[in-house]
Parts: sequence; structure tokens; C-alpha cells
Amino acid sequence: KHTSELIRAMGRECHVREDGIEIGAGWGAKPTSQIVFDSAEDHRLVMAAAVARWARYDVRVLHPEAVGKSYPEFLQVAGL
Repeated sequence: KHTSELIRAMGRECHVREDGIEIGAGWGAKPTSQIVFDSAEDHRLVMAAAVARWARYDVRVLHPEAVGKSYPEFLQVAGL
């Protein structure tokens, strides 16, 4: 899994590079249905999905408990 999957699901073009992600300048259409994002039990991806939720995207995160390894209180703080 990769952050790029979430970015694309949000309607944005992006390209994975060796040293990061290049995000396109324009937005595509905002999804009209819920984004179901599999965090693959990676705490960083759970946190990235939380940022998308804060930006008012309807994101349901699978395996949000993965944040327990780095920030056990995150789910409560982030409202997930």
C-alpha cells in the first residue's frame, strides 16, 4: 500500500518517484461515494487517511488500530 492510492482515490493525479510523490496541479472530480482505504496496518497510512477526513473527504479506514504502535491516542484525537 502507498499514500498514492489514497491521493488518487481523492481525485488527484500523482506519480510515485524514487524520492517521493509528485502530485499534479489540478483536481479531478471529488468522489461522490465513500472512499474505503486499506491502511495495510501501516500507522502512517492511517494518519494520512485522517488528514483526508479532516479535509472533508468521506474516508473509511480499514485497520485504524495500527496507529497503536506510534500514537495510541490517535484514533480518539483524530475522531476515527
